[in-house]
Amino acid sequence: MSDDPSHYALPLFSLIDRGKVDPRQAFPDELAEHLRAWLEGSFGIRALSSKILLAGNEPYLILHEVQEDALAALFSLVDVQGTQLFRYERSDEQTIRLTPLRIKVD
Repeated sequence: MSDDPSHYALPLFSLIDRGKVDPRQAFPDELAEHLRAWLEGSFGIRALSSKILLAGNEPYLILHEVQEDALAALFSLVDVQGTQLFRYERSDEQTIRLTPLRIKVD
């Protein structure tokens, strides 16, 4: 997975209201799937699968295998939300890397 550029991460609270979830509780897998379906239905951002991951103290929505033709919509969403998009890489079970991408849509 580490060489595949189609895995991305968005800060969870750039998509949902922080007050709607308790970050001390485990995030249900259904939330990630619901958000993935919402992104596809609302914006055409298609990903093969999704999950929520805690990195440090912040939760991220991980989108696996985002379709290339959906990247423009993903970049536009990031720009409109005023948030940061990350490339997600996992080298082993314990090690992940979130690399910030500099997205500016003209």
